[in-house]
Amino acid sequence: MSPESRPTTLVIGDLEATRLTCELLRQDGRATVHLAAPTDRQIAEVLGSPMHSVVVIVHSDVQALRYVLVVEHLQPGIRLVTTVFDRTVAEQLLRVVPNCTVTSPANISAPAIVAAQVFAPYAADMPAHDHVAVMGTWAMPAWRRHGLGRQRREERRGPAVGECAEATAQAAGAAAETG
Repeated sequence: MSPESRPTTLVIGDLEATRLTCELLRQDGRATVHLAAPTDRQIAEVLGSPMHSVVVIVHSDVQALRYVLVVEHLQPGIRLVTTVFDRTVAEQLLRVVPNCTVTSPANISAPAIVAAQVFAPYAADMPAHDHVAVMGTWAMPAWRRHGLGRQRREERRGPAVGECAEATAQAAGAAAETG
């Protein structure tokens, strides 16, 4: 796929999670434009070029809200994804910008933490490139590629982790099938 025909995603934010998001998008074949702390004018300039989607990952809910509203104003209907800590802010944001996917850092990190714990005994047997920041649903396909199916998971799963690991595996499997 030529660079011109690749879907381009604008990623806004100056956190480590923002940098990792850019890297994962690039590994998936997407072009990215990363703006750490842009002004409205800088966002408008970037959105002057065709964009597939916009991701906003910042520390402040107020900042996230502001960036999402600016982007929606400049390019209504564009696919938006953002992280917001406060549930009330998230609900109001979804009401005003229905084309925005809002998630919390806790919802994103919990599956990765559980996956790292549940699959830790097998990490030594995996190629180095599969150790990439075991983030959410990206973790599961790598483990499945290495033959770590349901039976082996049940063999090593303890009662304290069991239900959580099963829920994580089910969620990741569903996300992998739909995504």
